[in-house]
Amino acid sequence: MDAKKLLTVTLLALVLAACGTVPIPVSKSTPGKSTITKVSEPGDQAPATSDKAVATKVAPAVPQRTPKQHITEAIKALQVGKVDKAKRELEAAIRQEPSNVTALNLLVQINTPASKYFAGKGSFRYKVKSGESLSTIAKKYLKEPLKFYILAKYNNIENPSKVKIGQSIRIPGVPEIVKLPPKKKKTAATSTTDETKLRLALARRLYESGKYQEAIDHLESLEDTGPYVSKRRDLLVLTYAQYANVLTEKAELLEAEAVLEKAVSMEPKNRKLKNQLARIRNQRKASTLYNTGLQALNEGNQDKAYEAFSKVLELNPKHEMARRKVTEMKSEVIESLHKSAMQHYRKQELDKAIGIWDKVLEMDPDHELAKLYRARAIGLKKRFDKL
Repeated sequence: MDAKKLLTVTLLALVLAACGTVPIPVSKSTPGKSTITKVSEPGDQAPATSDKAVATKVAPAVPQRTPKQHITEAIKALQVGKVDKAKRELEAAIRQEPSNVTALNLLVQINTPASKYFAGKGSFRYKVKSGESLSTIAKKYLKEPLKFYILAKYNNIENPSKVKIGQSIRIPGVPEIVKLPPKKKKTAATSTTDETKLRLALARRLYESGKYQEAIDHLESLEDTGPYVSKRRDLLVLTYAQYANVLTEKAELLEAEAVLEKAVSMEPKNRKLKNQLARIRNQRKASTLYNTGLQALNEGNQDKAYEAFSKVLELNPKHEMARRKVTEMKSEVIESLHKSAMQHYRKQELDKAIGIWDKVLEMDPDHELAKLYRARAIGLKKRFDKL
């Protein structure tokens, strides 16, 4: 450094020192240049931070997803084998829209073993071709692309999205319908009509032998057009109704409701079908209420439990377990209500006391103490009203 530069740096250092700033060389300086950093004195105060700068940001509320969005997320999860997540999404969709057929059908696929779902159908080998997925294969052979998941289960494929070209899988059913040898040259329309007739006859035999699921698979795969459309629809609705009865007897109410929903959608004015669907829904509600009652009992809330069991009997009078619970708890609940009414009576909360005694007398019209004190409470209330 020459004398002129040295003199300049020295003068700058003296000026900064007079202003309260000490020059400190920084380790990463450019050669030939001096970098000066200001060091605060002990008495210096840090600048105050603005309240607005540190204000906590409130996260915006996350909007609730619609049933359709839940189902979309469930399908995405099933495509990569995330079954638990898919099940949660479908159950959320059903809670919002209990009659959503798509959600119900997907949940049936999750809850039903593949061997049972395709029971008695047989199978054939198939090699995956270029551009195909389990969804396109399910659409082609099972007539429903969303059956990709049950098809994956049937083949023990954990991740349905990862099928490879040339991979060998099993497909339920037969590779093609066996046709009668033609006696003469037929048009395409005539051939299709004969095939439909044969398959209808096969579906009828399956129905009569009690193989309802197989009959449904055959009937659903037929086109809803042509000269046999009416017979197909009538047999399909009849099969849906009978299969729903079988599922109900097995206590598989969710599956029964899904099957019967299809029948009602085909014949919306059929009162018998609608009544059958209403009974199944009532049984599902009754089952949920019964579990609510059991939980209330475990929590020691007898009043809530008794109310839940009573509602179960309103929905399903044949629910034997709920009837037993009501019988066992009735006397205890009555005495608990009477004690509660007495407490309100002593506090001169007469309207509450009278209302509770009304419940007691509804359950036991011969409860003498409830009748006596209820009458006293009404008389006392009249005197207070006159004051």
